Amino acid sequence: MSSKKHGHEHLKVLHSISSLSIQDGGPQYILTTVANGLVEAGHAVTIATMTDNPNIETVHDRMPSASVKMFSRFTFLGVSFSLGLSKWFGREISKFDVVHLHSFFTFSTLAAAYAAHRSKTPYVIWLHGSLDSWSLKQKSTKKKLFMRVVGNALLRGASAVHTTCNAEEEALRSMKVVSDDCIFNIPIGISFPKTVEKKAQNDYFTWLFLSRIHPKKNVEQTLRSFAVHLQSFPEDRLKIAGLGDEGHIATLQELARALGLEDSVDWLGWVDGEEKKQIIRDSDVFVLPSYDENFGIAVAEAMGLAVPVIITRQTGISQFINDSQGAIIYDVHDSDELSEAMARIRDRDLQTRMGAAARQTALSELSAERMIGRIVKMYRGIVAKKT
Repeated sequence: MSSKKHGHEHLKVLHSISSLSIQDGGPQYILTTVANGLVEAGHAVTIATMTDNPNIETVHDRMPSASVKMFSRFTFLGVSFSLGLSKWFGREISKFDVVHLHSFFTFSTLAAAYAAHRSKTPYVIWLHGSLDSWSLKQKSTKKKLFMRVVGNALLRGASAVHTTCNAEEEALRSMKVVSDDCIFNIPIGISFPKTVEKKAQNDYFTWLFLSRIHPKKNVEQTLRSFAVHLQSFPEDRLKIAGLGDEGHIATLQELARALGLEDSVDWLGWVDGEEKKQIIRDSDVFVLPSYDENFGIAVAEAMGLAVPVIITRQTGISQFINDSQGAIIYDVHDSDELSEAMARIRDRDLQTRMGAAARQTALSELSAERMIGRIVKMYRGIVAKKT
């Protein structure tokens, strides 16, 4: 199946993911970087996925050299299924050198793993935070049942399980289901611009929260700390970008009004592409006060655009930027620390120095090239074991 070019073996890789919708979160964005990087390195990439709306905007167009197989799906009891996808796996999966499965509690992962097992094709499970403590508490009864019936067997059958931070790796090891030599801790990498234009500086600061708006993202703490901050810097602005449950967003907006922030907070909704990059670049500081975060892709994006960040120790990316002069890392359970961090970074000279340091850390530790190199090395090891 694999071919050789200029003395190097090139692989046929299948990625399975439940959706390519732009609004479904981090895994879709990560997959575009991985697919494009693998193709650039000479590997053949196919992506198999599901949809119930052929008109929905997806990341398909951002992977022009990857082959995308899209299958219709139906949903029952909150779970999406696709008979077409399952049949295609049964026919085609043996033609690939390795299969990379994205997320865990999904039909696409279960169907692909089953077909791979039957055809003796090695598969990798990229957890994307599926087994984090916060995630396991959501719909916990269903997930416990899934683990007992098929979950543990899925993990044991994997040639590799792909984690992205130490906390996720340690949680997986503590389950004692996967052998240590099958766990690969590979941080997420981002394609950063080669240069970043120097931004115009205002007398006021613009603070940015950009993420999925979900209770675990702890937007409440951002609003309360910003209200305290405005007592000293009343001209500053907070921008909140992202989608989420309408009821939760309404509750947050009511809290903002109660704190007197109506004229100081902008609710941007969904942003993407060049608009997203420009919003990040126009910000002075990026804030993500999550209770639990598997990695924090937007944090890396901000750092790569020379924007300093304030994040919690409970954010997976913190381990890779712990020594960076471009980040302030605090404990999520101490809200005073966030207020103190906002006051400390409010110095313009310090903010500029931290922005430069943030970009340097991103380029050295969180590049797409570094991630792709580690993934390919993992693939090659898996294929070598099979042969």
